[in-house]
Amino acid sequence: MSGWNQKSGVLKELVLSEDEIWSKFNFVFSDSSRKRNTYKFGLLKSIFDNTFNMISTDMGMFLSYEKIFSKFSENYWNLVVKYDLKQMRPDGKSRFSKIETILKNIVNDNNALISVDYNSIDKDTQNKILKKVVQSQILCDG
Repeated sequence: MSGWNQKSGVLKELVLSEDEIWSKFNFVFSDSSRKRNTYKFGLLKSIFDNTFNMISTDMGMFLSYEKIFSKFSENYWNLVVKYDLKQMRPDGKSRFSKIETILKNIVNDNNALISVDYNSIDKDTQNKILKKVVQSQILCDG
């Protein structure tokens, strides 16, 4: 996937019609869109969760990748660690998604974290999780 390691991005079209927006959402939820895991939905939720954290600039509204992936990490912490929900469709290619592997490894390194709410984890560990999530090419996984 081209551009997966960019630090920022710029929207090419600043104004989308309502029909164009619905067309994009319909594609994500359609059978035409490849879905081996829950990342598309997780990314959308992370963006929606940050709607009120956007910063207004002269070029428009800005939302950092760090904020998006911080929320992405927090959301998946709840799904994977807290509720032990699988994130991959069983297809014989792999058993766990990258986010599951990252979070399970963090918990294996410190078993005390298994019962801790994400927001109660110390900032250093949260930053370690965020760094691993951002560096993992996670959205290229399916």
